[in-house]
Amino acid sequence: MPHGESVMVEHQRLAAKRELSVGHLAEIEVLGMPLAGFTERYPSQILGRLPPDVTIVEGQDHACIEGCKGNSQCILEMLYNDYHGRGGWSLVYGKGLDRTALENLSGDILIAGPCAVGKAATFLRQHYPNRKVYIVNAHNDLMLNTTYQARLSGITPVKMVPLNPIASAWLLLQAKLHGLTSLVPPLLG
Repeated sequence: MPHGESVMVEHQRLAAKRELSVGHLAEIEVLGMPLAGFTERYPSQILGRLPPDVTIVEGQDHACIEGCKGNSQCILEMLYNDYHGRGGWSLVYGKGLDRTALENLSGDILIAGPCAVGKAATFLRQHYPNRKVYIVNAHNDLMLNTTYQARLSGITPVKMVPLNPIASAWLLLQAKLHGLTSLVPPLLG
């Protein structure tokens, strides 16, 4: 592996591959404070400040911190702490779900990740026929997970943008006209 490439993150590697950026750290000029000045380590885990009224059912066999567990909890923490999202709903993820825990869920339900979806979606839809059951079938579908959690938490995604709604819509339209392919939650939820 060429010098410096081992520490390149995936988006840098892809940008270099498409000739949108350089591919080696030695080719990047760092302006300002030398990198050696950054010695403080930040926690890699979420803070754990989750809404107390969201029921979370985690699989007993496995729940990926880099996938459905970590992404779902990170989104939940952000919506609760930064946007004052409300609870009263349930979040299910992971492998090896306890059937008894699934029988006592509150509110509408979000199932995140293929392990939980495969084992619980049909049961939950049958057991709670009058509730909405949202499904995020992929481990890292952040757009869909954010969309559903914002909806369940009573937050309109446009409120998460520090611009007025008209400016947000205009910028999104401009980005789409210029080829934006990123998945973006619907502005109005």
